[in-house]
Amino acid sequence: MDSSSSARRNARRVARILVAVCAAVLLAGCQSRPTFPRPAPVPVPPPAPLPQPVKFTGPIPDAVLASNRPPDPMPTPGQMPPGSYMRQIQDSGKLIAGLRSDIVLFSFIDPLTGTRDGFDVAMVRAVTRAIFGSDDPSHLDMHTVLSADRIPSLQQGRFNIVAAVMTITAARKQQVDFSELYFRAAQRVLVSADNPARGIEDMDGQRVCAAEGSTSIPQILGANPKVRIVVRDSESDCAADMQQGLVDAVSTDDAILAGLGTQAGYARVIGQPFSDEPYGLAMQQGHPEFVAFVNGVLSQMKTSGEWKANYERYLSAGLTPGQPTPEPPKSIYQ
Repeated sequence: MDSSSSARRNARRVARILVAVCAAVLLAGCQSRPTFPRPAPVPVPPPAPLPQPVKFTGPIPDAVLASNRPPDPMPTPGQMPPGSYMRQIQDSGKLIAGLRSDIVLFSFIDPLTGTRDGFDVAMVRAVTRAIFGSDDPSHLDMHTVLSADRIPSLQQGRFNIVAAVMTITAARKQQVDFSELYFRAAQRVLVSADNPARGIEDMDGQRVCAAEGSTSIPQILGANPKVRIVVRDSESDCAADMQQGLVDAVSTDDAILAGLGTQAGYARVIGQPFSDEPYGLAMQQGHPEFVAFVNGVLSQMKTSGEWKANYERYLSAGLTPGQPTPEPPKSIYQ
């Protein structure tokens, strides 16, 4: 056997060994690699269906706004009638109220003091004084509530009363009871200063944001079905999105937009009103004497000048700067 043949055999032997070693390594790697079950696909929930459009046809009728007539005479503060819902509240030591925390003119939390203030807060403070005969803040327990939670929270008995820029509608009156009208607003649109739109009718294809659970969405669609609706938890979330360029506009009651505009400084309210937004204090159904009592408190505020004083303190600068204080909305009873 010559040396060349031996070299060739040695080379073939080395090659076979290398192939065997590589195969063993690959097999070992395949056997040692951990295996995991393929994850099941995560279902993507469909977008929530939008409500049917509602076209503005004029003010909400008085028949819808009518509430329980106040007692005559009203109970003496601090001496609620035995067996009444007001007496239950008095005996508990506090009125539990649900309010918004982000509506600058109506209900907001001062970042420096941590206290809540605003026009809606003034309404529940007046009810508290009428029940307890005292301005002691310990008698009023205020909690933040989102638009979408206002009705469920009352139905579940979490609050005695909700004061949260809540529009009285026939549909809502099937679910909760309302006081008499204490403020009347109208829906408009807030846009950035550089938006050329002059009203909702000019906003085809633009992203218009509104709060979940509000009456704003169906009315936006009624005014212009070609806008793109964006839903957020609150109007302040919408305003933050607009500031970041995530939406083109915010649409809700002009009273709320005035507060958002005050905060933002870079935005303006445009167009004609395209809804009627009469506000009432909301209460759980089944306590008609409490509704009548609250109406008596509101009626007294309107006639005594307290309503106007609160308007001038909280709303004048944002809603009617330089103009005379408007008259309180009329009381309408069943």
